[in-house]
Amino acid sequence: MLEIIYLNLVKCIDKDLSASLEDIASLSGVSVESVVRALIRLNSISIDVGKRRVYVKDRLSLAQTLMNAGIELELILNSFGWSDVEELVSEITIKHGFQVNRNYRFKLDNKRYEIDIVAVRRGLVLSIDCKRWRRIPPSSVKRIVEKHLARTKALAEKIIREKRLHKDLKEVIPVVITTLHPRVKFHLNVPIVPVRMLNNFLLELDIYKDELMKFKV
Repeated sequence: MLEIIYLNLVKCIDKDLSASLEDIASLSGVSVESVVRALIRLNSISIDVGKRRVYVKDRLSLAQTLMNAGIELELILNSFGWSDVEELVSEITIKHGFQVNRNYRFKLDNKRYEIDIVAVRRGLVLSIDCKRWRRIPPSSVKRIVEKHLARTKALAEKIIREKRLHKDLKEVIPVVITTLHPRVKFHLNVPIVPVRMLNNFLLELDIYKDELMKFKV
């Protein structure tokens, strides 16, 4: 029942990031009181019983809760006003202290490259490729990782050649972020991370980053 209420909360959210308790209750087939009991435990929202509305205070935290509950990512993106997966991934990454550059374009040896997100924190560079997959075979996942690895290698080479401009940067780690929970978790030591696991991945990154593919710069 909790998952149903969460799902209908997302369906009922307006552009101002609020929703009617009565609408959520009606869709869920329960009382308003049951909806309040289910939602009151969430720190990411506030409930005005008098106005019979729920207000989103922290959409990122609420989105993480909903993803963990199995709510479809596309529905969360549309309801919370994120235009694409890259925007959500950027917001999560920024929350972990990274400076973010989206759709980063550069040239190396007369060849053009683009990386969805380049995130920098304390000398560490994450080269992030975001994939909005519904279904994909493992062989295709591996090819995508290999292409991203080549882009990341080019980025690292560019940083090395321009080292006087990037003296604080030390290493570049490629990461592929997906909307699916893929069977392949790593390929060539490149992590393949579902969006809903990105927060945990970044929390633990310093612990196991030495095991990941990286380029020294």
